[in-house]
Amino acid sequence: MNRIKTKWMGVTLGALVLLASVSWVLSGKNAANLRYIENQNRRAFTELTESVRKIDVALSKAILTREPAMLNQIAHEITANASFAKSSLGQLPLTDISLDKTQKYLSQVGDYTVYLADKSRQNQPLSETDTDTMLKLLSYADRLTGTLEELEESYIGQTITFSDMISLTQQAQAATQTDDDNQFTVLEKEFGDYPHLIYDGAFSDHLDQRNAEYLSDKPIVTKKEAQEAARVFLGTDRVKSIKCIGESQNSVPETYSFSGKLSDNTEYTVDITKQGGEVLYYLNSKENHTANLSVEQAKTKAMEFLSALGHGNVAISYYEIGDGFLTLNVCPLNGDVKEYPDLMKLRISLDNGEVLAYEAKGYLMNHRERETPEFVPFSVEAHVNPGLDISSVNRALIPKDDGQEVYAYELKGKLHNRDYLIYLNAKTGDTEQIFLVVENENGILTE
Repeated sequence: MNRIKTKWMGVTLGALVLLASVSWVLSGKNAANLRYIENQNRRAFTELTESVRKIDVALSKAILTREPAMLNQIAHEITANASFAKSSLGQLPLTDISLDKTQKYLSQVGDYTVYLADKSRQNQPLSETDTDTMLKLLSYADRLTGTLEELEESYIGQTITFSDMISLTQQAQAATQTDDDNQFTVLEKEFGDYPHLIYDGAFSDHLDQRNAEYLSDKPIVTKKEAQEAARVFLGTDRVKSIKCIGESQNSVPETYSFSGKLSDNTEYTVDITKQGGEVLYYLNSKENHTANLSVEQAKTKAMEFLSALGHGNVAISYYEIGDGFLTLNVCPLNGDVKEYPDLMKLRISLDNGEVLAYEAKGYLMNHRERETPEFVPFSVEAHVNPGLDISSVNRALIPKDDGQEVYAYELKGKLHNRDYLIYLNAKTGDTEQIFLVVENENGILTE
């Protein structure tokens, strides 16, 4: 799950000066080349920001665990993202700016985490120095992420072009007559106290897999039957027009796609599975910027919608607010066990509580009758960092990367002013997954 963005607060002078350094790329090019260069730079910058953000999140998890297997998994995640970050940074036209220390950090952060994982695997306890170094690496990742996201808000998230930004840069420089450092140069200076390292060296990405469990014993429907299923889902009285715009083949599950207009003239798209005639995906084109409902009122609307579809026993896991919408992740409950593999997603209008988007792929791919095994009782505190302040313990079923599922204790807690969700295997107590919880006025998400 992604870091919640704030609205554009204004173009910083640092960002403008940074963009001035790439002005040579734009000179003398025709319109097509300009668009191509801009798109390439935007892609590289977006990938750089995303990779560094993932490093930041992974380091937050690394300071929490002491288990060799989990630390090794996190180390390889950091190494991969550090490699992506270095590649993206190298593609940006920043030849006039020395970024040696930033490159060094990206090279060493993965290596050092691998070193700690190897040390832990050899049953060597991590020292206080190891922990302090990891906290320093996390601190630099925080600063690097913050700088990139500040630039992203003033550049990537806007429709403004390189040419426009360069024009603004020239105006800003002329107005202030200053040679202040750009954001990357400032960041490089902050790496002045970078430590010299001495060492030896949920829940939604599991869906593209196997067969659709929930649909496996259901009959194949015709295109006409699928269209009628779409009408019923939308509300027959609300459908002004409907037509089939295509069908998928060799996908899991295969679907018929329909589009049209509703009685309020908003356009929609809905995908109905060929096997079972179930709604896989729905999207309403309505744009909304008015918030008349509270978050709790919108959640109630979501529950009413799901109940009408036959999903009466569910739990809302995480949500995000933006542009007058409430986006929710919802999972079924089997008794008190949260079944995360069966995740469903909804978008609710905060204007009137209307459901504007619905996705049931997790449910259709994974849901089936399950017999909950016995959860072995043990002290969960003994399996996590002793500094973790645990606020709740629940039972859950979670997906694994290999498509398998595992029952786990879900721990919510806080460490170093960061909120976490930790999943411990219900039989062994081993750490299966760690999520960083991001909570603010715009919602609650995990990373």
